[in-house]
Amino acid sequence: MTSAPIVYQENEQDKLLVLFLFVDMILSLLPTKTHTGRHADLTDTELVTLALWRFHSGFHDWKHAYLCFLTHHRGEFPRFPSYKNFVMGINRVAVKALFVLGALMYVARKDNTLLKFIDASALPVCKNSRISTHRVMKQFASRDKTHQGWYYGMKLHAVIDSIGNLLSVRITTASVDDRKPVVSMLRGLFGQFVADGRYVSYPLKKLLFTLGKDFVTGVRNNMQQLMTNAQHQLLKRRQWIEIVYSQLKDRLKMAISLPRSVTGMLAHYIYTLLAYQTFKVLSF
Repeated sequence: MTSAPIVYQENEQDKLLVLFLFVDMILSLLPTKTHTGRHADLTDTELVTLALWRFHSGFHDWKHAYLCFLTHHRGEFPRFPSYKNFVMGINRVAVKALFVLGALMYVARKDNTLLKFIDASALPVCKNSRISTHRVMKQFASRDKTHQGWYYGMKLHAVIDSIGNLLSVRITTASVDDRKPVVSMLRGLFGQFVADGRYVSYPLKKLLFTLGKDFVTGVRNNMQQLMTNAQHQLLKRRQWIEIVYSQLKDRLKMAISLPRSVTGMLAHYIYTLLAYQTFKVLSF
């Protein structure tokens, strides 16, 4: 796969430093552990920073990003490991990247708008013609159908506010009903939640109402219920979450088949979500 060209500007080094300090500030909230054995060539903060810098630089795979780091960032990271150890380190600290993502969503929850949107999106792990030979995500992937047809893989569920901040996310196998993770995803959130017709469920709406949540869904074609003009206007604004998914899947390439292990695939999902939320906070 070819990678997007990168043009280095004078302020790119400043952005890298800002990103490093930002990640280090959040990771400093984690309790420190006494290290035994050989010290790693790169610290956990440096690994998470470089993982996010790959997305900022426009590379879709670790190999091309690694060669770029060796060429352009030897000064900032003089003790660069081998490619194998670098990728293993990136996957190892994915759990800390998940902590950073959780911290950013927690902050966004404290200062979000009353109007929120919820939706799910497909994350194919391979082409349909390769389902029988796919091995990496075989233990977790399943088939499901979208308006574009059948696919094989995982599914991303997300709640965002009206300015595009991620507030809650879940990754499930593709065959999971979109409505199943709704209650857990909306826990701790308040306001008005807008979803499309796939979320229509009277028991779910009644349960959310008892929890103090106003859940507005679209109307299916086979339903006789009519929408009010206010509901129609809200559903038109639901397209905002489609823009967020477009950035995650088209710009940041969240749905790929390159990782060669379950750990690598899950790490890729975490870093993609973190890159989106971080770049939004830092205005990269």
